Amino acid sequence: MAIVIPDKPSTPLSGVLAYNWLLHGWPKTGKTQLASQFPRPIFLQTQVGTKSMSVFGVPVTNWDECCEFLTELEAKTDRFDTVVVDTAERLYDFLCEQVASDHNVDNISSMKYGSGWAEVQKRMTAYLEILAQLKKCVVLISHTRTIKDDSGAVEIDRVVPNLGDSARKIVVGWVDVCLYTAIRHPKQKKGGDKTEEEQEDEFIAVCRPRPGVEAGGRLRYLPPEILLSPTPADGYARLAAAVDESCERQLAELRGSSPAKTPKRSSKKGK
Repeated sequence: MAIVIPDKPSTPLSGVLAYNWLLHGWPKTGKTQLASQFPRPIFLQTQVGTKSMSVFGVPVTNWDECCEFLTELEAKTDRFDTVVVDTAERLYDFLCEQVASDHNVDNISSMKYGSGWAEVQKRMTAYLEILAQLKKCVVLISHTRTIKDDSGAVEIDRVVPNLGDSARKIVVGWVDVCLYTAIRHPKQKKGGDKTEEEQEDEFIAVCRPRPGVEAGGRLRYLPPEILLSPTPADGYARLAAAVDESCERQLAELRGSSPAKTPKRSSKKGK
């Protein structure tokens, strides 16, 4: 391939489908529901988290089936715009099991000089790159775990994707945006003698880094958080609008101009 030096800088890509995503959060916080709203998704199901949804899903139970999924998807690539991997940690587990089997050991940690982990990292990266070559939006779903973070002045608890340190570095480094999904329990005080009454829970996605939360990415003008309720469709619509607005601002920066002002979107339900 001949190397060609471009005459002008590239234009920032626009739209949800132009980016790869990692959604992590505790169980039942709307990760899979949100992923199902991405355009024309197909699910690689290492676990069945779509029982209450109508989706195109391919259940897999081992690494060979995960690789076969790529081959079949390549043959039917025009039918789908989004590939959802649910979950990333189970995909990684399948790979670890396969590498151990290939080397006739019970666990890759027993292989010499860390060679097992090195092979897993190399093959995991290759798998993600093959996904990228299919020219699809990739959404990786992961559960969440809590770690101790002593990188600041004081040690704090931090929620991160439920992957081992090496796997987390691969996945977080590969995706463009990492979102943390959570449930917020708002309360409203009633007047008179009435006691405090709990309102309906709100599902949110944290979009920017904050103390104690792994989130953020290349779309630096996403809002700090996005309301995902009352329905997954509402949440996806807000996310898509926020992505478009972030891309517009970054494009305006490139051109040295101010982005066109758009009406502010309320994060309140029903507006």
